[in-house]
Amino acid sequence: MAKTFQLGSPELAAEVESRLAKGESRREMERLMALRLGMGGEHTLEQIGQAVGRARSRIIKWMRVAREHGVEDLLGRHQGRGRVPRVKGAVLKGLRHGLRRGRWKRAKEAGQWLEQRHGVKLSQAGMRYWLKKRGSTEAPAPDSYHLPV
Repeated sequence: MAKTFQLGSPELAAEVESRLAKGESRREMERLMALRLGMGGEHTLEQIGQAVGRARSRIIKWMRVAREHGVEDLLGRHQGRGRVPRVKGAVLKGLRHGLRRGRWKRAKEAGQWLEQRHGVKLSQAGMRYWLKKRGSTEAPAPDSYHLPV
């Protein structure tokens, strides 16, 4: 028989109940219902997941975030937004400007410029990403990685 789950954070109970009463969005309600079920200690993680329509692994993540950081962080929009870009701000502006002007003949040269000038090392796949962002429709051959003119 599966072990029941107990969130073990009674201080969250009042906040969860007040937020459930407001009923903001479906996304928030789903997470809050999972927390409410987790606080009772009567259900397994599988049962909680089935009740809110999510996988057990997702429920584990939600419970961990709520326990460690609180309900506000659980309901925030910061989760699952991908990596922080390594090329941003003035560096991105300089890279785009150089690509538009045809400053480099090969992606390797643009990558060397990024590393020497700004300390940002990108793989060849990373450089291909920025070429795509520039709007290049032609895919360079894997051995040459020439920038489109």
